[in-house]
Amino acid sequence: VQTLRHPQVAAVRDARLAGAICLVVQDFLSGVSLAQWRLQHSRPIPWPLALSFIARIADVIEVAHRQGIGHGNLKPSNLFFASGVEITEENLLEAPPCINDLGLARPILESRLPAKMGLPWPAPHYLAPEQLQRQTDAHPAACDLYALGVIWYELLTCRS
Repeated sequence: VQTLRHPQVAAVRDARLAGAICLVVQDFLSGVSLAQWRLQHSRPIPWPLALSFIARIADVIEVAHRQGIGHGNLKPSNLFFASGVEITEENLLEAPPCINDLGLARPILESRLPAKMGLPWPAPHYLAPEQLQRQTDAHPAACDLYALGVIWYELLTCRS
């Protein structure tokens, strides 16, 4: 498993197959995920704030892409606010978003582990069409960009 050393990425420390189970050890992220935060904040985020937030995530993803690492499973439950304070709309940009599971999607797919409900991930609406069609030539950067667009849409509209 490739891993990226970046202050906003939960580093993968170890990954192994134990029979039909994939075990992954990575840095612990103690904050709330974007998925959890959205459950508590049901109003749409103003456009400039949502754009700035997504741009900060895109900056980290770009660093990974330059090193040949794609996420492939970017979704709100993989984005964390590593902060000891409650995240509000007013301080959303002060807490750096951290990314979980970076670089794990392709190795898990290639391991041929059984897919949940016939799909590689439980949240298919964040997957690019080429991922859903299981195209092996799906470009990781394009797939991550698609997922960022879906997350941005959800922040702006509060709809999934």
